[in-house]
Amino acid sequence: MQLREIVARADALTGQLRAAIEIAASGGGAGVGAYGDAQGVERPSFVQRWRSPLLTLRANLTLRSAACRHALRMAVCIVVADAVARGLHLPRGYWIPLTVAIVLKPEFASTFARGLARLGGTVLGLIIATGMILAVTDDRLALIALIGMLTWVIRSYGRTNYTLVVVAVTALVVLLFSLAGERAETTIVERGVYTLAGGLLALAAYAAWPTWERSQAPGLLADMLEAYRRYFAAVMAGYLDSPAKAAILQRRRTEARLGRSNAEASIERMLGEPARSDAVINDLFGLLASSHRFVYSGIVLEAHLQGAASGVSWPELRRFANDVDGAVAQLAAAVRSGSAPALPIPNLRADYGALQASLAEEPAARQQARTAEQAHTRAFIVAEADRVVNSVDTMAHVLARGAAPV
Repeated sequence: MQLREIVARADALTGQLRAAIEIAASGGGAGVGAYGDAQGVERPSFVQRWRSPLLTLRANLTLRSAACRHALRMAVCIVVADAVARGLHLPRGYWIPLTVAIVLKPEFASTFARGLARLGGTVLGLIIATGMILAVTDDRLALIALIGMLTWVIRSYGRTNYTLVVVAVTALVVLLFSLAGERAETTIVERGVYTLAGGLLALAAYAAWPTWERSQAPGLLADMLEAYRRYFAAVMAGYLDSPAKAAILQRRRTEARLGRSNAEASIERMLGEPARSDAVINDLFGLLASSHRFVYSGIVLEAHLQGAASGVSWPELRRFANDVDGAVAQLAAAVRSGSAPALPIPNLRADYGALQASLAEEPAARQQARTAEQAHTRAFIVAEADRVVNSVDTMAHVLARGAAPV
């Protein structure tokens, strides 16, 4: 029994080492392009590379998308800000919706950090501009020199210190309007009041509809795994049962894209929230990375499915597909509940070994009856099955080792 366990663990270890070598060789990517020439899958064309972002955009055009919900929140706030400015006939009232657009972000950290920096920097910039105006009085050359200095500050530190840039931009706006003949006192008051109004509107909108990602990220990651599971099942059904329907595959692929977009965005936003756990963050990123290898294998298998025969009589493959479906379902439930999988997941490494053995032990007469394309398809499926097993086993290990992503 101990010898069998040692052999099984050694087999799993070699699979993980193969995955590490492939990731390193492909520069960290594991997409379709990474498998292009070696596995007989054509590399994506120029049109396909541009089509992918458009499909991601299409997948996010739903209220279930975090990006879509933020876009709606942003649109409502800007419309309200612009309506207030126009309704009150405020001169240069566009500063209100402009401030809303700058301050309001999808995540907690960016919204409040930018909001406070915008408000504090504006006040400080107005104070500095007031001092500059009083210092140069009517000396236009000195005024131009100050404008040049502020422009240099913006160009030099624009990407490193947002608060400093807000201070410089605010002072620059006052000086430019003063150079154009506007009263500095009027510009200072308008800039201060409108920026304050826009900043407070953005902060109030976020406070009224907060999105704490530490409570949403596990659920979104579980939704992504469920979408990946359904997509992989649809691809496998194309090999085992009947010719894959393009509409079903496209719908499953769209769901997978949406799930991935939501999960990635949620985890990124979670990084900026207070009182976060680094152990949880690491586990979430580990699950995300391994899950991507899983779905990339599904994409590669779907690409090969276009020229492969359907209705394959292969009991080992059917058992493998069913066990993968059950294993990923268990992992999704574990992520959603914030605990380790309730039951040991199916032994996918053993299923993979059975797939390999079925190729080697198949009678010679049956092998000869197969076309070259059918033989290539079987070998191709076995190669991708190894990557599927590695990714699912890695996710199970992440969930079982202790830190539950809650």
